[in-house]
Amino acid sequence: MKWITATDLKRWAPERDCQENLPLLVRKLIRATSTKLSKILFPAGDNILISGWDGILETLENTEYIPEGISLWEFGATKDKKEKANKDFDKRSQESLSYDKASSTFVFVTPHIWSNKEDWIQEKKQLNIWKDIVVYDAEYLEEWIEIALPLELG
Repeated sequence: MKWITATDLKRWAPERDCQENLPLLVRKLIRATSTKLSKILFPAGDNILISGWDGILETLENTEYIPEGISLWEFGATKDKKEKANKDFDKRSQESLSYDKASSTFVFVTPHIWSNKEDWIQEKKQLNIWKDIVVYDAEYLEEWIEIALPLELG
């Protein structure tokens, strides 16, 4: 039995609670699956209203879900995840807030299932702006939660 499924995440997406706590969930997943963090800043709750990146991470290791080096994260819970990803990508490609794009990974997180995310990633990678581009949708988050919380019932 899975504790949290992609369907659960999709149902959670329209709730204000999701906007406030999706960064907290990812922060906890990062801490649960990496021991070599040199910087982690993922504001949650009321702090999501602070301007800037939704998440900033610097790690000394590459894991299944965490890119090595500096990764800069944006979250979008809206149903039109591609539109939100494009908006965040364009905004941060214009103004990366003093981070070097060529040596940083752009990460977009959505609690929805995004079936064409690989096409979007390839399209954006062709622009050669960021070191790498990653999208975590509900499908990836479900698997990451499973790894971080390896509990079996029964």
